[in-house]
Amino acid sequence: LKLGQKEQPQPKMKLAKSSHSQPTPRTPHWGYSGAGGPAKWGTIEPAFKTCSTGHRQSPIDIKQAEAGQLEPLRFHYKVSLIELVNNGHTIQANYGKGSYITVGAERYELIQFHFHTPSEHRVVGRSFPMEIHFVHHNKRGRLAVVGVLAAFGDNNLAAREIWDRLPARAHSKSPDTRALINARDLLPDDASHFRYSGSLTTPPCSEPVSWMVLQKPEQLSEAQIARLHRIIG
Repeated sequence: LKLGQKEQPQPKMKLAKSSHSQPTPRTPHWGYSGAGGPAKWGTIEPAFKTCSTGHRQSPIDIKQAEAGQLEPLRFHYKVSLIELVNNGHTIQANYGKGSYITVGAERYELIQFHFHTPSEHRVVGRSFPMEIHFVHHNKRGRLAVVGVLAAFGDNNLAAREIWDRLPARAHSKSPDTRALINARDLLPDDASHFRYSGSLTTPPCSEPVSWMVLQKPEQLSEAQIARLHRIIG
């Protein structure tokens, strides 16, 4: 499926993206409320202007999808050591080299994945308790993000290696970074998806970003999602 333009911008719930948005002493403060909240992001510094002036800002409510013949999305993920980081906005899993997706003939390397509670994207107004973003880039530096919505269900065994190592303190790493993960195990078995051109969902809110939001939610237990929520809010 492909997705048309959203009717109008919606209030943004924002993600932390790779090294581009990890806080450093020189990074202007941004957050999810108050003076540093989404409504103010575009004025925090000139480099964030697109957060206010962009025309394809993510996330969106996916409610105007239409069937389309699109280049196939295929996953080529392999087992990797991951490094878990609490960057003050989310838990991020930095991934080893060699895993990628293909969109038709275009190859995008997996950089990292991270979590949001609740979901950033909505589907026909419906919010989900969690969303995972798998962030990729190609040789030209263009970004492609796969969004996986999560619903309450059975305990997710594939997520246990991560949940046992979640760093609870902001700006900290997991004490045990030698978790072996195949990111493919965190995806549903159906790659059908919504596709649209959007943006990073945190400052600098850069456009364009190729978004692919899987239609079938992944299941995690209520306790698993609650534990993540206690850490990242």
